[in-house]
This record gives sequence, C-alpha cells and structure tokens, in this order.
Amino acid sequence: MGSVSLGYGLFQLTVSLLPAKFVKVVQLLGFQSDRSAALAALMFCRTSRDMRAPLASLALLWYHSVVRPLLSLDGRAVSAGVAVCHQLLRETEGRYGQAALFQFFRGRLLRLESDLSGAIGAYEVAASQGQQGEVRLLCLHEIGWCRLLQLDWVEAFVAFSELAEQSRWSKAFYQYLSALCTGASGDITLASALLNDIPPPGRGRSELDTFLESRAAALREPRAPPAAQLACRLHAYELLYLWNALPSCPQDVWKAVVEDCERAALELPPLAAVAHLVCGGVFDNTCLREAERHYTRALHLGKDDSRRAYVAPHASYELAAMYCAQAKRRAEGRALLLSARDDYKDYDFESRLAVRIQAALKRLEKTGREQKSK
Repeated sequence: MGSVSLGYGLFQLTVSLLPAKFVKVVQLLGFQSDRSAALAALMFCRTSRDMRAPLASLALLWYHSVVRPLLSLDGRAVSAGVAVCHQLLRETEGRYGQAALFQFFRGRLLRLESDLSGAIGAYEVAASQGQQGEVRLLCLHEIGWCRLLQLDWVEAFVAFSELAEQSRWSKAFYQYLSALCTGASGDITLASALLNDIPPPGRGRSELDTFLESRAAALREPRAPPAAQLACRLHAYELLYLWNALPSCPQDVWKAVVEDCERAALELPPLAAVAHLVCGGVFDNTCLREAERHYTRALHLGKDDSRRAYVAPHASYELAAMYCAQAKRRAEGRALLLSARDDYKDYDFESRLAVRIQAALKRLEKTGREQKSK
C-alpha cells in the first residue's frame, strides 16, 4: 500500500495546486483533485517500513514548509504548517536527522519561525552533508534569501553572485538579485554593470523572465546615486513581498522596510504603488488598520500603473483576505476576490496569485457551510 499511497498522494497534491483553468482541463480527462486526501495518503505512506516512508516525509515537508507559505494557502498564516513540520522532523530525526535534505527542511522550518541565524546554520550543515552539487546550491539559495531577510546586503550579494556563476537554473534571476543587493548597499556602479550584463531569456520565456526583463529596464533608468540606492532597496522588498517572505523578517527589519518604502512613495512617484503594497505587507503583521490604508492606496495607484500591473490585483486580494476574516465584511471580501480574479489579466505571476485566490474562495465557501450547519 505504501507505493500506491505515495503515487496517489503526489499526483493529487500536484493537481490540487494547479490554477483553476488547468484544473478544468484535468477534470475533462476524468481526474479530480483532493488535497486533503493527498495529504492523508502521504501521512499514511510515511508510516511504511520501506524507502517510500522518507520520500513521503520529504514530500510533506516540501508542501508544509515551501508550498503553503509561498502560495499563501492559509491566508496570512505563513507558519500554519510549522507544527506538522516539527512532527515530521521529530519522527525522522533518529534515522535521517543529519541527512542533507532533512537538514534543508529544518532550515526552512527555522526560517518560517524567523530564526534566520538558526536557519543559516542548518543550511550550512546540509550543504556540507550534501553529496551532490545541486544540494549545496539549493542551500546557498536559501542562505542568500535569509541574508536578504536580514537586510544583510553584502552577505546576500556574496551568495547570489556565487549562484549566478554556478547555477544552471536561472543565472538571470541570481544576477538580478546580485545587482539589487550591491545597489542597495550603495555600490551603484557595480549594480549598473550587473544589470546591463543580465543574460537574455532562452527558449520558452517564463513569467520570471518577463518580470526580470521589465525590472532590469526600470532600474537602468538614470537616477542620482541616493535615488538609485533607494530604488534597488524597493525592488528587493518587492521580491520579499511577491515571495511572501515579509512575515519571516525580524521586527527591526520591518521598521527599516517601512521607512524606506515611505521615502520611496514620496521621492520615487513611479514606484509609489509598489511602496504602498510592500508597506501593507509589513503592517499585515503588526497593525491591520495601517495595512488596510496602504493596500487601499496601492489598489488606487496600481490601477494606473501599467508597468507593474500586478499591484492592483495583489492589493485587491490582500484587502479581500483581510475582510474575509471579519464576519461583517465577508461579502465585501468575496467581491474583491472575484475582482482580483476576473478584472485583471496578463500581469506578473498571475498563475501564482490565481492559486491564492482559488484557495481563499474555497476557505470562504467552507466557512459559509460551517455557519449554515450550526
């Protein structure tokens, strides 16, 4: 039963994470997605006595520590999968505790708990244990992101520049990150050189390729050094927002991010919509009234921002998530979700936001059913 449970669980989990338009195609082929059944199958498989058990545990760790927070499947609760991760790591500690991939997921868990120093330590252990270069590069990627979450621009630059040289996945992405970090630290000359040297996309242009191309072009626009440094920082914060990483930042970092974004909203008018969106993402963790104010402003400005068309639908989604948590405003929240889904097209990372909207609508439907049954 272990092999059947593993295959079934992985298939169902994958299908359940597809955007709605792809799910319809899968359903036409006779398949249905059931995430709860998928997770139950993987949880069952992890108790088997063969090598499928650690594979099931790794799949569950990947879902709870990477997919759930990245896609906001639990709304603002990016740490919703932390308890399950602790359980899975405890169960596997005796036999696989020092294995590279399990150390990697320990790092992911610590990052979700905002223990960034502990996460970096776990990634360093995983990198030293890894027999394959890909594992070391994966850990270096996470170390770079942890440094970015700490706003340690210099160390983040070191990690991302090494990845730009060695990784076969997306040299352009790491080159862009390297440019942001060195520009944010004040070295505008090197940042400009790196931006000008970003490799063009290969075959099959992806959402990320389109995003990088437009952002690099925006950053190449001539600015005075202080404004250029601020623009690099704001674009770095933009990534933290889009990758749903702001909740994992330390509180002193939140303060610095808000200060920079408020400056950018005044001094860099073309980037004001992004600045308000990022501010909303920070205040979502500390002051919902301020978060609502910034998201509302981002929605207003974003409707006229053709270069960053993603801002308006994301702001609409964020306001919807906030309102859906309040019984008196759920109808307003649902209307904003439908607006984010139906009124905006062809923006950056549209498929990723579509999954978030789909998950939010399902949570809203579940809440409605539970209230009716009472």
